[in-house]
Amino acid sequence: MLNIPYCLEKFMVFGLLVCFNSFLTLFTLAPLKIMIITLQQAFQYLRNFDSFQFQRFRLIKKDVITLSVVLLSIIVLSNRKLDISRMYHDVRGQADIKLYVMFGVLECAEKLCSSLGQDILNILYQTSPSRKTARFVVFYFLSIFYLSFHAYILIYQTVSLNVAANSYSNALLTLLLSNQFAELKGSVSKI
Repeated sequence: MLNIPYCLEKFMVFGLLVCFNSFLTLFTLAPLKIMIITLQQAFQYLRNFDSFQFQRFRLIKKDVITLSVVLLSIIVLSNRKLDISRMYHDVRGQADIKLYVMFGVLECAEKLCSSLGQDILNILYQTSPSRKTARFVVFYFLSIFYLSFHAYILIYQTVSLNVAANSYSNALLTLLLSNQFAELKGSVSKI
């Protein structure tokens, strides 16, 4: 029984390290790869004016697309209409049962967004911007909308958990236990 918290903490540290690795890859390694290949191509073009190779840029196509989509989604989310304090007080004014229903709806929406978003991003990465420009632009803006919407759902879910944690009733305990029973029921019925 005492071994479980230690194993859980090891698992949580592993998850934190995986998330940290993804974060560092996106915001340090990808920009460095883009900068190095761009500088190499610029120096090669300055040495030989007629030999400019676009093949090297194919290596960083996915990084450029990912970085630009994430940065544009951050710009969309930094809009003034996303006011966390107003969101907190709107959620706080709800009854406990509404909080439970809202959290269930948000969790369901998050799962749907995850599955849909993977498909949108896979299609975006596989579409060549040079051959199918219209399709690429449509999926590019669709992926920006998807990332912004999914982040908004996660922010709303976090705010609702924060409201449940700060409430004076046992709303958080009820919310978490009922969610876990629903997950357990779904897992048991699959067996």
